[in-house]
Amino acid sequence: MAAAKLGLVVDCADPDKLAEFWSAAIGYTPLGGVGSYVLLIDESGQQPKLLLQRVEEPKVGKNRMHFDIETPAVDEEVARLEVLGAVRMEAGAIEEHGNRWVVMADPEATSSASATPATPTSERSRAATSSGAAWRFIAS
Repeated sequence: MAAAKLGLVVDCADPDKLAEFWSAAIGYTPLGGVGSYVLLIDESGQQPKLLLQRVEEPKVGKNRMHFDIETPAVDEEVARLEVLGAVRMEAGAIEEHGNRWVVMADPEATSSASATPATPTSERSRAATSSGAAWRFIAS
């Protein structure tokens, strides 16, 4: 049996607008759009495809799934994403259990996020997003 590949689908109101944001935010390439869909890919083929799907109904409630975006510098990444259209959901960073993050929303506020470090002593940072309401950028 062939190994299954993961693809991610995000419901949104304006897939073209979110494609601009997400391609700049995570370095994906817009492959194209047709009808209600815009597909973003990682050109290396190492990461899952991201399909943005137009839906008419508004988001209600918090989704339980999220994406993690890793970054070595949380504050710089927050500033970069704000320029792209992300919005802080809380004024400052949150620190808990040795981690630090900033809660943000994408331009449609369709994404929520949480992340935990792979190893408690790592020097990397992690940023997160998904369909829910916000992102958290975490530094461990």
